[in-house]
Amino acid sequence: PVLYKNDSNPVLEEFDLIGRIQLDYFNVDSNRGDNDFFEIRRMRMGIDSWWAQRHIELKAELDTNLRGFNADEVFYNRMTNLFLNFHINDAINIRVGKFEPKFGYDREFTDNQHKFFERSFFDDNVFNNTGNDYLSGFSVLGKIGNWGYPASIFPRHMDKELGGFTGVRPRVHRHP
Repeated sequence: PVLYKNDSNPVLEEFDLIGRIQLDYFNVDSNRGDNDFFEIRRMRMGIDSWWAQRHIELKAELDTNLRGFNADEVFYNRMTNLFLNFHINDAINIRVGKFEPKFGYDREFTDNQHKFFERSFFDDNVFNNTGNDYLSGFSVLGKIGNWGYPASIFPRHMDKELGGFTGVRPRVHRHP
């Protein structure tokens, strides 16, 4: 939900709480046995805010460790997004911090916008098998006419939190 929004404020224009929760539950009652199970598959929470006449975005989102299969029920798992985005204009945005790399068609859209069940096989094998589908890095991205581009630097060795920078991955794509 939007907690604060005032586009005429030159310092803080918007402050939002963000998050998602995905739950699973089943209950089987049959002559062969009974079973039920409740699981929190994913629970994320954070903030998204716009500053300095919408030229700076600060986003921080954490992934909790509240899963049905975790016995210890530790709350904190990892930061998914923790970045500053400097929006100079539509052609130039500079992002620094931890964020999801824009690699392949699947990564152009958030999980919330996918019309299919899961990401592609290729994407799952490149990113999700590592458990590090959000990486620390530096990115310049933008849109010029119908063309968009991201040029990013990410760590060679992925870690769970913020890491070092070593490697470049430029790519050009066309916006519809």
